[in-house]
Parts: sequence; C-alpha cells; structure tokens
Amino acid sequence: RKPSTHFVSWVWSYTVADMLSALRSWQSKTCVELETTSIWLCWCCNNQRAMLMDREYKDLSSTFAHRLTSIGKLVIVLDNFEDPIYIKRAWTVFEVWTATLHSEEVTIEMTLPEHTMASLESTTLLTIKQSVRDLDAE
Repeated sequence: RKPSTHFVSWVWSYTVADMLSALRSWQSKTCVELETTSIWLCWCCNNQRAMLMDREYKDLSSTFAHRLTSIGKLVIVLDNFEDPIYIKRAWTVFEVWTATLHSEEVTIEMTLPEHTMASLESTTLLTIKQSVRDLDAE
C-alpha cells in the first residue's frame, strides 16, 4: 500500500457519480500524476465500527490531526456552490478547521463535480456573491 498523498474531505450523502466527477475535475485542474497519487477516503481507510467497539475514539481529534498533517494535502469536495451540504456537517467543518490550524503543514484545495463547475462558470457574479453571503457554517 502506498502512503496517501491527498486527504479527501467529503460528505457521505454524495453520489458516487458526483464524487468521481469531482475527483476527475480536481485531477484535470491540478494535473496530479495518477500513478503517484494515493487518496485517503475515510470510508475506505477507517473501520469506524471497530473504532467504536474498541473505544479508540477517545482522542479522535488528535488522531485526525496527525493523519492530516502526515498527508499534508486536503482536497475539499463540494456538491454545489449555492447551498453546499458540506458546510452543514460538523465533521467536515472540523476537518477544514484542523487543516487551517495546521496551515504551515497542510495545503487546501477545493473541487466540484464537472456539471456543477459548468453551472458555476455560467453563473453571474452577482449570484455567486449572494450564494457566498448566504453561507452559514456556524
């Protein structure tokens, strides 16, 4: 198993099609080499049931921070830009907050599914401004 090169932050309710599309969009935009890229997706890498059964969750925040800083790159996957589910989830907001606390060690990128990116590109700046103003992550 190769060491992870990118930690992907996402919401479990996303469709597989949207996740694949967003990762394709990210790969195309950043030109990462697929042969040398290994992404960390929590549902593939963490057995959360076993963590709960073994009571390994007691220090999950420091465990997460260590994992994130050891990888060094966070890729945020948003479902859309107008009302993203992502900012309504405490854990994903926590992931971004942790990355921000460790900004000298972690770079942050963001991606959208291709159809959402196309919609964004044809949206007026006024609509985007309104969408950003309406975001509430508290």
